[in-house]
Amino acid sequence: MKRPMLVSGTAIGLSSAFLVLAGIRLLPILLLGAVSVFIIYFIKPLKLREKIIIPTICASIILSCIFFGAYHFTKIIPATKLDKTITDVSGKIITTPQETATGIKFILKADRIGNSKSLTKIQVYLNNENDTDLKLYDYISLENTRLTIVRNEHNKPDATSVSDDVILETTATHFNYLWESEKTPYYYCLHFKERITEQVNSYLQPYHAGFLLGMLFGDKTDIDPDITNDFRATGIAHLLAVSGLHTSTWCTYIITLLALIRIKEKIRGIVCILFLVLLCIVSGFTPSVMRASIMMAVVLFAPFFNEEQDALNSLGFATAILTLQNPYIITSAGFLLSVFSTSGVLLSNRVSVYTAKIEDKLKHKLSVKLFRYISSGIIISVFTSIFTLPIFAYFFGKFSTLSPIANILCLKPAFWSLLSGVIATAISFIPLNITQTISVCIFKISTIFSNLVTGIANALERLEFCTLPIRKEYFLLSVILISVMVAVAFLIFKANNSKIKKAIVLSLCGLIFSLGILIPCTESSPATIYVTNVKNGINVTLRQGLKYGYFNCGASDSDIRYPSLPTAKIEDLDLLFIGNSNNSTDDITEYLTSCSPKTTIATEYAKNALNKSFIDLPENTIIADSYTYNFNKEITVQIVDTYPASCVIIKGSKKTACISYGSNNDLEFIFEVYGKPDVLILSDYSSDALPQEIDTLILSSDSDIALSSNISELKNQTKHFYATAENGDIKIIL
Repeated sequence: MKRPMLVSGTAIGLSSAFLVLAGIRLLPILLLGAVSVFIIYFIKPLKLREKIIIPTICASIILSCIFFGAYHFTKIIPATKLDKTITDVSGKIITTPQETATGIKFILKADRIGNSKSLTKIQVYLNNENDTDLKLYDYISLENTRLTIVRNEHNKPDATSVSDDVILETTATHFNYLWESEKTPYYYCLHFKERITEQVNSYLQPYHAGFLLGMLFGDKTDIDPDITNDFRATGIAHLLAVSGLHTSTWCTYIITLLALIRIKEKIRGIVCILFLVLLCIVSGFTPSVMRASIMMAVVLFAPFFNEEQDALNSLGFATAILTLQNPYIITSAGFLLSVFSTSGVLLSNRVSVYTAKIEDKLKHKLSVKLFRYISSGIIISVFTSIFTLPIFAYFFGKFSTLSPIANILCLKPAFWSLLSGVIATAISFIPLNITQTISVCIFKISTIFSNLVTGIANALERLEFCTLPIRKEYFLLSVILISVMVAVAFLIFKANNSKIKKAIVLSLCGLIFSLGILIPCTESSPATIYVTNVKNGINVTLRQGLKYGYFNCGASDSDIRYPSLPTAKIEDLDLLFIGNSNNSTDDITEYLTSCSPKTTIATEYAKNALNKSFIDLPENTIIADSYTYNFNKEITVQIVDTYPASCVIIKGSKKTACISYGSNNDLEFIFEVYGKPDVLILSDYSSDALPQEIDTLILSSDSDIALSSNISELKNQTKHFYATAENGDIKIIL
């Protein structure tokens, strides 16, 4: 087998993904299946022994199961037992405390929780009432804190947080400073990173400093949100996460420099490996840096063992090491983007062989360099975009159509900005007047290139078709179909090298791929409503194709999450309804301005509340207690605000949904006048009974009956019952 670590890393990664998604229940089945196949391999027929790939896969799955079980029973289970526990906590701060709108946040490595010793990481949100400034490695105690499992928007344990080993979180109002913990080598490494950050911030404006530190450390904490959004939209977000592209570029610079002074190959490799170790330490061992550094280190180690350098094998080895260390890292968007983008780059290198034939026909050296730069940029961007498309679909819900152009225009200037910024930072540490002047000049060069990159990204992001929305529920199906077709194509290609069959298979894959993106963007896709889990009201989103309708019934802007609002420029917020509001919802201006709804409908109550918050409603606002709005040919939205009834009725092609957000609503009156809905969504509702049986009932977490003892009786009146406090976000197809 040519690439055993690639096979092993893939098997371990897929096994971890299945185990994380299905939970501990799948562990014995997967383990038993792998062991059974492994045993059968050593039994007749003996011909199977030539297929070394089979035991490699089985051994990898068994290893993955063992490590996942160890992680689950030693970390997940103990944390689960502490959920909703009120107790004292003490430990040391292991991340630099960061300022937030409500206080500061940091990760505490607890050595004692209550009366028990523990080594658990806790995300702490501290509303600091003391004047003491907290620092890295301060040892503190928190009294009577409520520990909870870190949860995502679906009200489930957040796997992304677990991928960083942070399982518990708490909010505290004060702390007791005990002492400063003993410094470890890791502390000095992080302190060195802080020193570099302070030095960069002292020379550059926050806008430019955040950009430089993002490319240097992969730390997005201080990056301007506008830069992040522009980079995601244009497909160059990988520049702000240290990846294989960064490490390979750095190592190329180092090797070239050492080669000029005639340093031997193995010594050059050792220097590069030491540099990668330092990069991992100062970046805080983030997944993307670890993956890229391990992969590059394996490639650099190859000459020491007289082995051929194989990047794919190195990628598999890095994936295996990181996934075994923490199986939940498979849920990290940064880790997945790093692995899949590197896979795309490696595959694009094979295609570059064909462009070499065109280069041979060019006569001038300048034209050869220009063609090589443009062609390599296009090929790499296209392959990385295709490989990372499922990840972007799942995590971000959009795909950049201008990624190849953005990468060609931004890649070189970004690295020139990074290189000049690093040189300027290094020189700035020399306490001489002349060096300080030189560093200021070089920092200005860095800002010129960074302005060029951010300017290009911002200009491209403003284009209407810069991004396409991707509905993961449809797109993932097309990915599965393509995977099946690729597997079939592989068998066909092995059996018969027919160009016609290849063309047919590739055409079908392209067709499925296109349909997976385009069909969800049309009005032929079914209309869907999303009931978002909120704390102080209810949010409901109506979505069909590229059109959105958003219904705010008392929830603040901080509760809004995808898929509540458009994610791509070609999407429209067709209707914004504000049925209820209060003085705390002044952030409603954010989505009034950023999404520019075509039509805004507000009730008199909401208008008065917003006026108290000094919020100006747009000119196209309709102030009405009762109103009928045609969302499209199939869907009608009816606003009903006749006291004591307060509701919105959405009539789709197959189902009707009723959103009732007023307290003590007369549902019998609503059913009698407007008909019984198929889906009833209740918010701020206090009655224990319904006038009729309902097909689907969705109960908001702010409803009084969520705590009622008659909840079982209410469930008996419905075929399908959901509570946002328990089920999180709820999706219903109309």
